[in-house]
Amino acid sequence: MDAETQKKAVLKLLRVKPMSTFELRNHGVAHPAGRIQELRKSGHVINTVLGDGVPDHRGLSHHNVARYVLVREVQQ
Repeated sequence: MDAETQKKAVLKLLRVKPMSTFELRNHGVAHPAGRIQELRKSGHVINTVLGDGVPDHRGLSHHNVARYVLVREVQQ
């Protein structure tokens, strides 16, 4: 999936609910932080909340995992 497709996927997912880095990766977003940064540069307002005890795909708990919250979407 190319970067543009990933950005569209991230927006679609964040419209439904906040998502962690792990959740976005599970949906095929290879570099969530990079896609979020690109979306912010386009004018979207996305907050980052760091969380502890966030499980990865193996169920292992991690600390300081980013959870992204879509606050406002720029109209295209």
